[in-house]
Amino acid sequence: MARLSEAERSPATLAAEDRAFDELWRDGLAEIASYDIVYPRYGQPRQGTGVAITVHEGGLDARTFVKVESRRPDRSRGYVPAIKLNWIVDFATGIYDYHLMTSAFVATADADGHRKRGPLKVSFGSQEWCGHVYAQALFDASALRLASHSYFEGEADKTQSLEMQAGGFSEDMLALWARGLAGPAGVGESPVAVPLLRSLAWARLNHTDVVWDHARLQRVPEPQSVVVPAGTFEVDRFLAVIEAQAEAPTRSWTFDVEREGYRRVIRIERSDGMRAQLIASKRLAYWELNGVGGAGTSHLRSLGL
Repeated sequence: MARLSEAERSPATLAAEDRAFDELWRDGLAEIASYDIVYPRYGQPRQGTGVAITVHEGGLDARTFVKVESRRPDRSRGYVPAIKLNWIVDFATGIYDYHLMTSAFVATADADGHRKRGPLKVSFGSQEWCGHVYAQALFDASALRLASHSYFEGEADKTQSLEMQAGGFSEDMLALWARGLAGPAGVGESPVAVPLLRSLAWARLNHTDVVWDHARLQRVPEPQSVVVPAGTFEVDRFLAVIEAQAEAPTRSWTFDVEREGYRRVIRIERSDGMRAQLIASKRLAYWELNGVGGAGTSHLRSLGL
């Protein structure tokens, strides 16, 4: 059955979806998912591990896009509730390791000029033996603010602004889109064209500019069956084909998402050979598990980490 777009859904349907979201994501816990990773670097596939942390944040400051933690916050400022995805990838290249982390924040309600499922912020950091880099993109209503810092001379310290594109979001949010948490809702088997900000991670590792690319999003009509380290799953398959600008190659993503419940991401594949397969997942208040040994160590073992 074709999925209805948000405009076609009744207020009662939208309200039911909001209640279902609240029941799943506003429980004070984070979803921790571990993945077996293959990551291409220097022309070779690298074995590694990935961790995806997905959690609801009560509010980001609408101007600075940082988490509000003040005991007595200034109520004259705007706040936007958000879903956060932290995607952490570790892999070795010969003698030295790479440590990559991308954070993506997406609005979970219409607030302070931001639309539900709309982009708020993406940040990226990379650490390896040559040095470290950091980049971020802040999505204002009419403009996109970019900043980056690198140990390479030509990339050292940059700031720029891009015009915000109607309906656009980030390549780094595609996993959230496949789960129904970001970007256009109800995408079916007919491709939907959207502007997509180039992944900060992809741009850094390929030494390209961060620009708006053109993407086509769609869902494969029939359910698929996939086998990963976590088991066998019936999944919905989502595709994103990115027609890159500024001399970058066309690339594509495939996301296999479980069909019920939290709709976990079971498998990810990218056209350059990157692959992530689910090992295990748990819902935890991980920030409380910071002692030596004990429950935290037990959870790590059960996640295969």
